[in-house]
Amino acid sequence: VNNYNNLVDLVDSLHKNELVNDMALNAINRRLRAMLSTTVTDVGVYELLAQIGVHGETIGAQASKRLTVAGDELDNALVNNFNGVAHLFATKDKGIAAQFDDLVSDMLSSEGIVKIREDGIDRRLKTLNTQMDRQSEQLAKLESRYMSQFSVLDSMLSQLQNTNLFLTNQLAAFEKVAIGKR
Repeated sequence: VNNYNNLVDLVDSLHKNELVNDMALNAINRRLRAMLSTTVTDVGVYELLAQIGVHGETIGAQASKRLTVAGDELDNALVNNFNGVAHLFATKDKGIAAQFDDLVSDMLSSEGIVKIREDGIDRRLKTLNTQMDRQSEQLAKLESRYMSQFSVLDSMLSQLQNTNLFLTNQLAAFEKVAIGKR
């Protein structure tokens, strides 16, 4: 139960942070919860985890994704029918442990949901890196163009300032000549 709750906490944490609204995490959550409520048939007296005291946690009026163990119920089930509890978990191909193993193996296989999602994220990262490289190249070209334009404008400004100085001197000289002729 603790390991299951740790997994739920990890998935919830990823959901809130790095992988908000990730469809793969939603699928993992759904499959885990569905498996926990599945009836295990032909394994003995107990067919559901709830029958041995393993329940979904309730916080206020809402059901949580986490599990809790009702110690008294589990103790009673173990004392009264230990083999029934063992069969619920350990019956080959049908028990809870086999179902968890199948579920985890399926999700983690080379064709499973985790691998598919991982491959999708890798492709997305490669695409983003390629786009970032292109953007960097475009920004470098733009910077180079602006530097060239700035140099040209700076040179033109210097020439205009020289022309301004020349014309100011010429006008001052012309004014002296014009005043001297009066």
